[in-house]
Amino acid sequence: MTDVDPDLFYDVARVYRENSEEMASAIWSASIGRSKDGSGDDRIGSDWGKEFDSGADELGQIAFRTSNVIMNLGGLLRQNGINHDTTESASDLNQRDSHGAPVVPPGEASGTFMNSGIQFGSVSGGSKPIPEYWTMVSFRFDGDWPNGNGDTLTEVADRLKALGNKVVELNDQPSGEEFNLLDGIEAAELETVTARLGEARNCSTSVAAVCGDLGRAASDHGTYLKQTQTTITAILDHLGPIVLINMSLPEPATESGMAVAEAFMEEAGREIDQLLKNLKTSADETKAYIDAAKAEANEALVAVKKLLDLVPRNVAPTAASRVNDNRRKGSRAERIAGIDQTKKTNIKVSYEDGEDKLGARTVVRIPDELDEGPRKQLREVKNVKVLHATQQLRDMLKYAKERGLTMVIVVDRGRTKVGGEMQKLIDQNEGTLSIDDTMNLS
Repeated sequence: MTDVDPDLFYDVARVYRENSEEMASAIWSASIGRSKDGSGDDRIGSDWGKEFDSGADELGQIAFRTSNVIMNLGGLLRQNGINHDTTESASDLNQRDSHGAPVVPPGEASGTFMNSGIQFGSVSGGSKPIPEYWTMVSFRFDGDWPNGNGDTLTEVADRLKALGNKVVELNDQPSGEEFNLLDGIEAAELETVTARLGEARNCSTSVAAVCGDLGRAASDHGTYLKQTQTTITAILDHLGPIVLINMSLPEPATESGMAVAEAFMEEAGREIDQLLKNLKTSADETKAYIDAAKAEANEALVAVKKLLDLVPRNVAPTAASRVNDNRRKGSRAERIAGIDQTKKTNIKVSYEDGEDKLGARTVVRIPDELDEGPRKQLREVKNVKVLHATQQLRDMLKYAKERGLTMVIVVDRGRTKVGGEMQKLIDQNEGTLSIDDTMNLS
């Protein structure tokens, strides 16, 4: 007999499909926006930009695959739930979609599968105008005007940091639904699925780490680039009028004026030369972040490709013999509970946006027994070892409360334990929600 509530698996599957949609959206958001002409096409900027673009390409490869792993896990978890489903709906749930994954019930997120790597826009190129008076000093040192755009690099950094933060938010820690699944549950699938969930979390951590390193590189280089450009421009703005005035002095001051102008240009040239050397040093230092990002991404790529092989999009359906066997066991428990299995009916439960964490939606549930007449009661049989507050039970409770019904959950006498969240739900809904543990369902 299956002792596991399939909705524990279904709830975690829903979370992972929703997370795949949010992660895919965050990846796409990070890939759009201004990036061109960020690094500059001078020697320093061109070299830095090539390195950064290479790191961003690596990020694109691991990010979309990690998002797909999360979606595929949603399918695997849903199929694991079907393995334990004792209801009449199990055969319908065991159907495949066009990609070989379990069908998703109406009202639930279907997940987002990304078909190819995301191309983050190149930061190469430069368009920052050469400042006035640059030609007065440019021949005095071996360097180009750094024509990148620090503000553009800052925007790139902000988008990468936002992506990293979203990935951490989505998959850094197990969700409450995941904790429920692992709380006192015994199922053959758990060892494997727990390992896969942990491996996916490691991949998510790598995506966040790469985003962080690339974001720091872009932010630091953009800030230093902007400071360097501002300082050089200020030097030239101060230099230009002095040179022009001294070079235009009439005789007999012409020669001395030229000497003064030359001295000022020589000093300005030395200052700018040092600023460009400092910019080169800073750019090389930020490349350490890029190198760290690429190393992390290369390692993660191996892991995420292996994980995609282990958790493909298509999932083998539950054997028909097992589905039928589960259904017979479920029917037996319902008969013991006095359920008339010929009178089951669908109910629709609607939520407004903001009513709970899942947003606006309408879901369909099939309670084991619904009497909206004289008894005004909804009953659901749960022949499990541990009773958790699954979304299925929350939906049914909402339906009952809105219609003035009582809700009774029938469990196995002396065997079923009530989980902490479930007990809290019972306490919060005293008089409406109760447990019937008077029957031997097993």
